[in-house]
Amino acid sequence: MNLIKWLNTKGKLSCNRLIFFLTSPLILLGSFIGEQILNNIYFLNQFYLISIILLFTLLVLFIFSYILLKNNTNTILIFIIFVFIIFTFAILYRFSVGDLSYNYSTLQQYIAKYPYFYLRTTDFIQDYEKYSRIKSYIIGFTDLKKIEKTKIFVYLYSDTISSISSGSIFLFSTDTLKKYSNINYLEDKQRISLSRVDSLAKIKDGSWFGKLRIEIRKIIFERLFKYYDRWNAANIYAIITGSNQFIYQPLKDAFQKTGTSHLFALSGQHLSILLLIVGIFTSNSFIFILFSILYLAFAGWQVSFLRAFFSLLFAILIKRYNLKPSFENICAMLTLLVFMFEPTNILSISFLLSLSAILAILAVYLMVPKSKKKVFKILLLPFLFSLNISIFQLPIILSTFGKTNLLSPIINLIAIPLFCFAIYFIVASLFINPFYIFSNIGSGLFNLLSLFLLFFAKFKVFILNLKLPESIGYLIFFLIYAFYYLFT
Repeated sequence: MNLIKWLNTKGKLSCNRLIFFLTSPLILLGSFIGEQILNNIYFLNQFYLISIILLFTLLVLFIFSYILLKNNTNTILIFIIFVFIIFTFAILYRFSVGDLSYNYSTLQQYIAKYPYFYLRTTDFIQDYEKYSRIKSYIIGFTDLKKIEKTKIFVYLYSDTISSISSGSIFLFSTDTLKKYSNINYLEDKQRISLSRVDSLAKIKDGSWFGKLRIEIRKIIFERLFKYYDRWNAANIYAIITGSNQFIYQPLKDAFQKTGTSHLFALSGQHLSILLLIVGIFTSNSFIFILFSILYLAFAGWQVSFLRAFFSLLFAILIKRYNLKPSFENICAMLTLLVFMFEPTNILSISFLLSLSAILAILAVYLMVPKSKKKVFKILLLPFLFSLNISIFQLPIILSTFGKTNLLSPIINLIAIPLFCFAIYFIVASLFINPFYIFSNIGSGLFNLLSLFLLFFAKFKVFILNLKLPESIGYLIFFLIYAFYYLFT
């Protein structure tokens, strides 16, 4: 009861609102520290020891907070304890699901002791040219009699289209690691990269869903190249699946130069198109959620799409129960949920840009007076959304990429509708395409979008080149976040 009473205090500077406001920064900071600790952990016994220490610290904080709440102790002290609980939890959780680092001496010991190692694949995370690059782990070194377990992050390359399902286990010779035994990872930041053709044997097939996802990708690939020219097909394949394996690089460069590269990342636009298609047949929220989960799994649980999915859940709950969304509550819950599902990607630029986009939209929704005028809904409101997203993302973009297009708020106003209409007809053409009607319309709209972006990509005068230090970029990002908190 004391906890409920404490959380129900009101006001901008009330403890509960401040806790929610600080949750996202604390999770991000805790994740960063957890990663830094992992950089110096090479063996599982070290990993287990640090995990136990962090877990014990968290338990002590919980017990201490319980005693303070039971005795109605000073509110400020309780607030400080809750801050440390969130912070310690973020460090522990990020650390506990992390990857072990390696250095040349570690690998030399393993190579000298064992002739083989086991590698297990996860979801696809990136593609280069004709190769699929798959996130994988060395899960143990072996002499085929005993296994010394480990968890070292590596890249596995395959020369066919998305041909390895997640959960597959391969046997490799440790000879393939010898060139990395002379590299200090902490200095060179060079990941171990292996090729599927170098594996000695496939020990275990991947999951049935992983295999199904591969088959679906192959079907999409074949139908796109049946109905569209190779350039459009390659780019559309990248947009639908999140795979850049066959992308036309000049067009991708145009997306980046015009500030529309988010259209290539599986996120809110893709989810809205999916819901628009499903909405033709039903308005049932449960069906929307079901199809969203299926697409999320198909896409490999990409962090930006995961954020969009949780945003959809919140939108459904807010509408169904007529709730009034709070800026800091939505931010805290989105960050926490994504962190629970994808802790290793919580600090990725994809998540930060995705989170800032939804928060910028939410801030406009909460701050701008509502109007029923069509001009406001069709023109002014979308422009405010686009402008606010650009402002919120600016410090992160400049500190990461060092440049941005100042016209991107206006370009996005035209590019996003064109993109959505094009993908809508393109997806329809994958299922039914009488007389090539849908593919021709989709191709025409996508060509129009490409020409539009290639045209604006030529105007270098609107590109701001300014490389911000990361510390400055994140500080400005936090100050904008604090401003939204105070004025929403």
